[in-house]
Amino acid sequence: MKRLVLAIAGLWQLGSATALAIPQNTRLFCEGYPGSPLCVNQATVCTTCHTEAPNLNPYGRDLRTELIKFPDFDRKPVAFQKYLRPVMITVETLDSDADGTGNGSEIDVGTGPGDPTHKPGQDALLVFDGELALRRIGLLFCGSSPSSADLQKQRDQVDPILKKQLRQDYLDQCLRSDFWKKEALQRLADDKIRPNLAIGPQGDPFVIGDYSYDYRLFAYALSEGHDARDLLLAQYHINDKGQKVEGPIPSYSIPGKSVIGNGQPLQMDRRYGMLTTQWFISLNTMFADIPRNTAAQAYRSYLGYDIAKSEGLFPIEHEPADYDNKGVKQAACAFCHSTLDPLSYAFTPYAGLAVRGHQVGTYVPERTQYEGRGYLFGQPVGDLGDWARMASESDEFKKTLTLMFFNFAVGRNPASSQHRTDFTRLWQNLDDDGYSADRLLHRLVETLSFAGRVSDAQ
Repeated sequence: MKRLVLAIAGLWQLGSATALAIPQNTRLFCEGYPGSPLCVNQATVCTTCHTEAPNLNPYGRDLRTELIKFPDFDRKPVAFQKYLRPVMITVETLDSDADGTGNGSEIDVGTGPGDPTHKPGQDALLVFDGELALRRIGLLFCGSSPSSADLQKQRDQVDPILKKQLRQDYLDQCLRSDFWKKEALQRLADDKIRPNLAIGPQGDPFVIGDYSYDYRLFAYALSEGHDARDLLLAQYHINDKGQKVEGPIPSYSIPGKSVIGNGQPLQMDRRYGMLTTQWFISLNTMFADIPRNTAAQAYRSYLGYDIAKSEGLFPIEHEPADYDNKGVKQAACAFCHSTLDPLSYAFTPYAGLAVRGHQVGTYVPERTQYEGRGYLFGQPVGDLGDWARMASESDEFKKTLTLMFFNFAVGRNPASSQHRTDFTRLWQNLDDDGYSADRLLHRLVETLSFAGRVSDAQ
């Protein structure tokens, strides 16, 4: 899997006319300062060390001064790997841009250690930087920096409306790219899908499910203006040609392997997006009669509540009933399970690995004895369809979806007052966006959280 950081070229001029493109340097910086606001998705921008590449700013020049002190520093990638991080520590105590604040402090708060116009200050006045926005759009959504021509157009355009249109058009281009749909979006899906090479489509000797369907559905629902609620509501799958398939997809045999499932056998009227793929049911339900892990993963992934952290607890009276005799009525367990078990009941008719005579991931009518006893957010649900519909219309779903993109674009949870303001506006307008992730992102890239910098007037 390619990492997004490889899309950036970190250019270093080392006292000669030769500029070296070292992609690893922006990654190495953020490995050293993972919490710095200067890092976006584990990579920093070129202007942390440069004015206009390959020209170094004061911070970059101080790094170079220290690097060339090492006799074996030969300006090759291995040498940067060996010496860059120690040198970064060495220059932390310096004030490279002579603005009165040390480099380490500026990195911590996200102001440029090589830019005297960016310095820490309480209640700093942020202004939107269109060129910074364009650079970040390229890095995050296209997988490469914008061209010099695109940057120049952004600089030269005077009309703010037309400047914005340039950014929006560029983002449109990026959101249609294979990089966004086939790589970046898939990385956002990893924690929700939890791929496992040992038992996935290439598993050996067992193939329990094919999570390619999960990745394709995830990317489809969150691209090209589609309704993001289909993450929980889709009654279709996406095949390897990008086409919708509404009927069951049969499994196929693989010589020398035991294929438990690698299609999508579930009937259409019982499908609910990412919640009922064969992989999701196989991996999470496994051999359980009461699929608590399945419900917990869905609750965490799409509604933002981690029951293991005592989040999203809505205790139901007379629960847990402990239908499968797992001891969840014990005092140490009962409170959390009074929410978790009712969350799980709607998933019980979907066959895990232990249901004999039924293909994994199919709906089993004779297992519906608990289905109608389910709850979500303390409200009763008759089946998984009710569960999915209630979840998809909830503020929790809107916030979780928005937070995923906010973290990806800004590099952190909403922390500052500005972050919280922008985040709230983004998720609260998701209805008006028609639940389109593309429209959400078009608004996100115009926020101060995404591309704000300290005003030169500060």
